[in-house]
Amino acid sequence: MRRIALLPTALLVIVALIAVPAVGDDDGHDGHRHLGEVAGGPLGALDDGSVLFWEAPHIACSGDPSPDGISAPPTCDQGEAFSWTLVVVDDDADVLRVDFDHAYRQDDFTLVVTMPDGETVEKASHNTYSEGVVISDPAEGTYEVTVQVVRTAGAIVRVRAGLLEVDDDRDDDGGEPLLPNLRTTPPFEIGFAAPINPTNSTFFAGDDQNPGVIVGGRALYSCTPDEVQEVADPTRNPDPSVLTRCLRFTTGPHNVGQGHFDLRFPIPDRLVEDRDRLVEMTQHVHRTDGTTSERPAGTYEYHATHGHWHYTDILFYELLWVDPATRTTTPVGVGHKSGFCPGDQGYGEWRSLDQQPNGAVNATRSGSCIIVRSQLDGAMGLTAGWGDYYRWQRPGQFVDFSGQPDGEYVIRATVDVLDNVLESDESDNASYAHVRVTGDQVEILERGYGDSPFDPDKVLADDHRGQYPIAALDDAVMQ
Repeated sequence: MRRIALLPTALLVIVALIAVPAVGDDDGHDGHRHLGEVAGGPLGALDDGSVLFWEAPHIACSGDPSPDGISAPPTCDQGEAFSWTLVVVDDDADVLRVDFDHAYRQDDFTLVVTMPDGETVEKASHNTYSEGVVISDPAEGTYEVTVQVVRTAGAIVRVRAGLLEVDDDRDDDGGEPLLPNLRTTPPFEIGFAAPINPTNSTFFAGDDQNPGVIVGGRALYSCTPDEVQEVADPTRNPDPSVLTRCLRFTTGPHNVGQGHFDLRFPIPDRLVEDRDRLVEMTQHVHRTDGTTSERPAGTYEYHATHGHWHYTDILFYELLWVDPATRTTTPVGVGHKSGFCPGDQGYGEWRSLDQQPNGAVNATRSGSCIIVRSQLDGAMGLTAGWGDYYRWQRPGQFVDFSGQPDGEYVIRATVDVLDNVLESDESDNASYAHVRVTGDQVEILERGYGDSPFDPDKVLADDHRGQYPIAALDDAVMQ
């Protein structure tokens, strides 16, 4: 098996693609790019510097409600598979990279790449959003690319491939800074159902085993007891309020910059489980010559609900009411997210293949978000090109909807609101979801990057997330 780790800088070269017929082209949803069946022949040879992107059709699954009328996502594992033929026409490339990405973390898929000599390389996803394989010194010839369904509640899998020339030359002339660039995923998985297990920390059920509590088509509660207690805690909130309704959603920070989002903190202070004690955080700025520099970057603290340590005041969630007449927004609520501890869970930018090997800064994706580098030095952060997702079950993943009527709203998520992090671009830290609320039903109208759907510089999301709700609230069945 020939595999190497991808290095920071790469140049894309020529590939060609042929699609094998796949099932389920028409899934009843508008706005999706389905390649579906191709009437023979290649989709086209790509110009130098290009990369291939393609998608499987929507995979729809049905299932029975779980016992006691509490809904859980039905999944299918009938072994469905989608295959393509990839033709490599240049044997001078350093690596062939093939990746896949999907919309929901509870879905599992396996990517299998069969090389011209019959040897196979594969990579499976579990509790992640993005995976891929890197093949060194790829030979010319035909490669079969297959995505196998392990389980899904309904999703679209997207795949990409590119030949890469790796440039690992180090700059020895002083070195330029390689800065991170933080942004947030436009909110998705939006609803009013709180999870069965309200704490959902490392020591309890994972996201894929922690559905919302919905009985008779209604969410039993939307704010968890620990969230209500935390909001009412004067040590965290100088103006305590009573939460009666929480609009929950999934979002998270991504690092789409050329440098790692690398935070360091002292281990002895990390071990002090004092929720009222803030300890200084340091950002390590990486440079092209391999050196790093340090700068102050805010604080961290122990978070009792999550059972680990958080970088404080990094995420800010807002709820804005949309005036139907003027199409303007008015702030009506905020979230109470206390901080974050990110880990590499998915590619930060699907259209770019410059992700560095995950885990370069933080621990592995299946482990803690914190890595101990020495007896005195701990770290958290995001590898260049990677991002994390905080799902709707997690404590603090909501905006206060108490007392709000039905109507249109904007949920906005902003990272690095205090500008503690030195970034390459400070203007793209916000994303939004424009929704229509009717009772317990939430319809996503638009998702994008920017301040709101009325931002003239907005960029619409094209990741398929949010097009399949976490709860249909129909006869207690999640669809």
